[in-house]
Amino acid sequence: MINVQAAQLRAAIQDCTDRRLGETAKWLSELLLSLPADQRHASGSATAPAFHSTPARNRVSDSFQLGGLVPSASDVALMDAAVDEFKDEEDVLLVAQHYFDAREFERCAYKLRECKGPKSRFLATYASYLSAERQALNAWHALEGKRDQPPTPINQQKHALLASTNGTSDPFLLFLRGLLLYRANQRAEATAALITSVTAYPWNWAAWLQLCACFSDRKEWDEAQHLLPDHVMKRIFTIRVAVELQAPIDTDVALVDDLIGVFPDSLYLLSQKALVAYHQRDYELAERVFDKVLALDPYRMENVDVYTNILYVMDKRIKLSKLAHEFMKLDQNSPEVCYLVGNHYSLRAEHEKAVKYFRRAVQLDPSYLSAWTLLGHEYLEMKNSHAAIEAYRRAVDVNRKDFRGWYGLGQAYELLNMHQYSLHYYQRATALGPYEVRIWKAMGVCYQDLNKPREAIMCYRRALLCATPSDLYLHLKIASLYEFLEEKAHAAAYHRAAVELGTREGRPVGEWSKSALYAARFAMSFGAGGVVDEAEMRMAKEGLERIVASSGSEDAPAARDLLQAF
Repeated sequence: MINVQAAQLRAAIQDCTDRRLGETAKWLSELLLSLPADQRHASGSATAPAFHSTPARNRVSDSFQLGGLVPSASDVALMDAAVDEFKDEEDVLLVAQHYFDAREFERCAYKLRECKGPKSRFLATYASYLSAERQALNAWHALEGKRDQPPTPINQQKHALLASTNGTSDPFLLFLRGLLLYRANQRAEATAALITSVTAYPWNWAAWLQLCACFSDRKEWDEAQHLLPDHVMKRIFTIRVAVELQAPIDTDVALVDDLIGVFPDSLYLLSQKALVAYHQRDYELAERVFDKVLALDPYRMENVDVYTNILYVMDKRIKLSKLAHEFMKLDQNSPEVCYLVGNHYSLRAEHEKAVKYFRRAVQLDPSYLSAWTLLGHEYLEMKNSHAAIEAYRRAVDVNRKDFRGWYGLGQAYELLNMHQYSLHYYQRATALGPYEVRIWKAMGVCYQDLNKPREAIMCYRRALLCATPSDLYLHLKIASLYEFLEEKAHAAAYHRAAVELGTREGRPVGEWSKSALYAARFAMSFGAGGVVDEAEMRMAKEGLERIVASSGSEDAPAARDLLQAF
């Protein structure tokens, strides 16, 4: 049973606020508010803070409970002593916090240069990091349009900042160390630092998010699970990982429903439920959940870009147009809103306007993966392959474990008839998105263009495992390739499957009539030899009868002649 104490959440909110981790404090505040009112107002252990300044433990303490850390009497004594030790720094810290709030990061770090307390040390390092990030972004924008502009901003001070965190045992500084290690491409070391951080202090959502970035696939996540504390935050994090890796499973669906039972009004968890449905291609459920989220909070921008993708796929133009106009009134300079408007114009096939807004989104946020990807798609629609390749490369630079950038590169090179390059990128995409039907289909087409029918068949058969049961296209493609290879029995089997699917789904006769003719001819040729059984003979005859009975079918005369010969 999941047990969460409101008092611990409140203490965690204050811890993060003191350290100016604003997004985490906001996220925790929303989580607190989503608890039932009676649970929020119940008298809890108000003296049990979520964090103390003693060194972080290397493993989960025996006093660690699912809802949070319950300190022992000796821990409380150590905390009181720590508070007294750094009491003289409180006024300096208060001034530095106001400098930070005013985005005077250099001034904040300078003011705290001689302070030794854990809050002060973290805030000084964090302010220095944000200052360096701002300088890197300004330098990156200064190179806009030039050949030597790197794909993403480069923080030249990250190694010096990393050195300043050596030997730390403070959970918040360990989080910052993990972030810097990740930015320095030391993923294994970053993972270790972040696991230590969330074990010592599970409420820091920013540390969990950074840890999520360290996992490249589901296997890595499965191997790391047992190292994490048995805490409600781990359960929320499990859903986040599944969504980020775009590979939610049935247990994730059950888990998110359990968590919503604990936090019934959590817009974040409702959004995660919608995202799980989206990645499982249950677009109707995803749309309903997002509708509920926006009904509860019409000004919430988080994940609105995914919501627009759902409306785009479902071809809901009026709803998408209305959403775009409503959010444009709120903040037309938000990357998410620019993305939303770009999707709106893309659905209307106004590609130049879509490009304008997607470009605006990536200018506002150079790490906006989805905007880079859709910018590439729009350039492909405009037959501008070179610009599309550049956009997809930016998407890959932002996140190399997202299949969409690799898939886009495959499409762009295929448009340039560079099939070997295209295959390379499609293979990278299938490694990351093994259940994506469109990638396997694209790779099958690529192999066909290279005159490699057997490889194409393998791709189409792999796509068939992931496709919807009504995907007639794949059966027809495989059948035609077996015809090309003159493997008649295999070709007839897939033609029969196409006929069965077409009749079951009520498809127009013209979509499967040629398959019925092929299956009938095969049955007539090999029926006497026992290769085709009576059931297949009967099915072939029924298919011909349906073609003859249909009005206006161009294959009706041929079907009538075959019926007479049966």
